[in-house]
Amino acid sequence: MKQQTAAIFLCLAQIYLVFLGGHHFRATNAFWLISLCAASAYLYFLLLRRGAAAAAPFVSVPQRVGWVLFGWASIFTTFEELRKIFAANPNVGEKSDVLPQLITQYQRFTQGIFPYTPLEDIVYHPFPAYMPLHWLPIGVPTMLGFDVRWSGIYALLVAVGFYAYYVAQKQCHWAQKIAIIALPSVVLW
Repeated sequence: MKQQTAAIFLCLAQIYLVFLGGHHFRATNAFWLISLCAASAYLYFLLLRRGAAAAAPFVSVPQRVGWVLFGWASIFTTFEELRKIFAANPNVGEKSDVLPQLITQYQRFTQGIFPYTPLEDIVYHPFPAYMPLHWLPIGVPTMLGFDVRWSGIYALLVAVGFYAYYVAQKQCHWAQKIAIIALPSVVLW
């Protein structure tokens, strides 16, 4: 009970420091916020160590795979809506400068040109700061002839697979597992 109270206090104190701490603590706000974050991490590992001592229920691999398939199915339900949005906005650079930068960096890389030089295609000639794991996944939809915006959704599918596999081994009611695993698709809806 003491640890739960401490966790609630640390969470509320962090929220306070994020929104109002600058007014009250001025220059030392960052120090206090980092200190509270470190204390929260320490408390989390204490709780994790205590929870590891409790016996976890055994969940078979086929059951976990079933939950992964459910997570993927929840993401697949959003594909048609996303396709409509992508079709309604065909120009990827019209509302964002991120995708044109990523596309340019990927194209430069595949042509053997150093990707980190100022971008002449964008009006203000930004210096690209995106790392390879931002722009290399664009290669898959480019090679397959898909819209590059789908690469983020495919990455989300992989992440949801790992997420669902992890959640499947947790001890909770099956309805809670459904809600937890379907949560990423709610964001897309």
